[in-house]
Amino acid sequence: MTSLPVIQRFIWWLPVAVIGLSVLFAGYCQNKLDLYLKAQLINNIQVKATLQELDYQALYSRVEAYRKAFLDRNYEAMYHLSYFKDVPKPSLIEFRNLRDPQHTYRMEVRIVEVELAGNKGKAHLELILEHPVIGVNKSTHVQEWEKINDIWYRIDYGY
Repeated sequence: MTSLPVIQRFIWWLPVAVIGLSVLFAGYCQNKLDLYLKAQLINNIQVKATLQELDYQALYSRVEAYRKAFLDRNYEAMYHLSYFKDVPKPSLIEFRNLRDPQHTYRMEVRIVEVELAGNKGKAHLELILEHPVIGVNKSTHVQEWEKINDIWYRIDYGY
């Protein structure tokens, strides 16, 4: 009979022990969840940064292709790199006639800066034109670019 009072003396500790172990287990699980969520957040930030860098490289590549086509007077390439916004799309012949100065000058075009903001971008270009009579003329031009169906196009307003 002496064992019954011993059991009764320690049985009230059982709920306290279960609650204590539950609190420790919940804390352990919360810590693991926090670590997992932090890892996911870091991963999401890295993925976004990588995607933004890839987007920037794709835009820069298209700006460079347009710059090269402009210098080479490759109107077909310029035409296919353009998206005609708020104007009827001209034929390739109309596009060429609107942009061909019919004169040959020494030209340089340098990409100064490319900005990216979501699905829109801007390219700042420096144009150096050497005219036989007028001399050297430097000017800065800003091109608007837009990502349409995952491809970057120079926005052309028809002028």
